[in-house]
Amino acid sequence: MSWRSPFANFWRRGYTNVDNTPQVTDNDYSYITQDDIVDPPANTYRNQYAGAEDTEPDTLILKHRKEKYDLHFPAYAINDGALSVGQLRQRAAEATRTPDPKRIKLLYKGKLLDNDSLPCRSEGLKQQSEVLCVVSGVEPGESSPSELSEAEADRNADSARQEGSGRKKSGKNKKRNGKNKKKGGKQADGSNTLPPPPAAAAEPPRPSNGTGMPPPAPNLKLFSNPLDQVNALSSYLQRELVPLCEEYITNTPADAKSREFEYKKLTETILAQVLLNADNINPDGVQEIRDARRALVKSAQNALNSLDQVSRS
Repeated sequence: MSWRSPFANFWRRGYTNVDNTPQVTDNDYSYITQDDIVDPPANTYRNQYAGAEDTEPDTLILKHRKEKYDLHFPAYAINDGALSVGQLRQRAAEATRTPDPKRIKLLYKGKLLDNDSLPCRSEGLKQQSEVLCVVSGVEPGESSPSELSEAEADRNADSARQEGSGRKKSGKNKKRNGKNKKKGGKQADGSNTLPPPPAAAAEPPRPSNGTGMPPPAPNLKLFSNPLDQVNALSSYLQRELVPLCEEYITNTPADAKSREFEYKKLTETILAQVLLNADNINPDGVQEIRDARRALVKSAQNALNSLDQVSRS
């Protein structure tokens, strides 16, 4: 009887057949090359795992006068830099029904968006950003929404009637002044003469039309009611900005760079300091305040139109 393990021959055969081991070559392996590696775009994973909120369109809020428009764009168009200022201007023209997009002026956080080639992301815009829109250079016979209203038409009619009555009163005043002149002539013959009128108070110095920026608008928080706020902005526009606009129109700089600099300085100031502040004034349903604000906006737009005409000539 043998006490050897029954597996002895098995292990021995394994070692004795080493010469029959299969040969392994490079052909037995497959390698991943650069061509086999495909980087899927980020939008693939984004769309695969995105929820309902991530697939919603990008939205910018366009504020034009008292109207607000929600402008919708493809999802991630703003963040990916696909939406340009020019495309936003085109959509603003469509929303306000303005035939020429060049008449559209866009303002975001006090800055004029005038470079159509820049992405909106480069200008700081993001989802739900509010952009102020002003339509300049409206030609006769054309109007954009909320440019004209029944209240404004009534106000124009009232002003026309007031002008007519004012002319009649001025005729009566001329007659009275003629009588007063005669009386004054008799008094002049006597020894008693009226003292000369006091010198008029000197007006505050206005900023020169140079490289310096115009002064900012008054702080509207210092005024107790919306009507005073509108009046303060109107005074600021007429006292500080309109003279600068008239100076620019009368003595337009011959140098192209200086002319462009002054144009941007004045237009951006009117947009940021007047129109943007006027847009934030709440009339509280009072027609007088609404009419005063509308007149202020109209004056500011007229100043912008005048600057545009000189800049394009």
